[in-house]
Amino acid sequence: DSYRQQRKDLPLLAQPGAMMVQMGEIQAWKNLKTNEKLQESQDEIRAAFNLYTSNLNFDSNRFVLTASKEERSKIIRQDKIPDVKTVIASDMGMRYLYRNLVLQYMDDARAELRFQLDECMKAKVGKENNTEGNIPLDVIELQSLLLQAKDACDLWFSLIDENDVRDAENAIKLS
Repeated sequence: DSYRQQRKDLPLLAQPGAMMVQMGEIQAWKNLKTNEKLQESQDEIRAAFNLYTSNLNFDSNRFVLTASKEERSKIIRQDKIPDVKTVIASDMGMRYLYRNLVLQYMDDARAELRFQLDECMKAKVGKENNTEGNIPLDVIELQSLLLQAKDACDLWFSLIDENDVRDAENAIKLS
């Protein structure tokens, strides 16, 4: 609908070009969603984050400004209160940013674990006749990556309203 309104405001000769741009953006969005579904089928963490995010509902008429009292006063005095669409886009952007950080750290952790296991197997094969016991894994890098993934996940969870968490916990208790 917003595209349609913007096209009405354009000169008549510019409207067909604007419609083509809109169609291109819609096609790009469809391609993005198709690729995302494919990636979800291969990564349960991505699927879980996306399931929650895709089920968010925003009130397009209002939002809560969570800045400090001083900051809110400054924003209001300077007439810089963001519009609802900007706030929603910013919220979604942060969710995707944190989700992508979690996914990247988890991919790196998986790769590090595979590397460590391969190295362990190589060392074990090289010492077949050695009876010293197990060959230890060097888990410092793996641990660091997993802690970074946890921190990014905590940031993502911090965006969930406490009332929603309480409602979810109550629903689980009742089931």
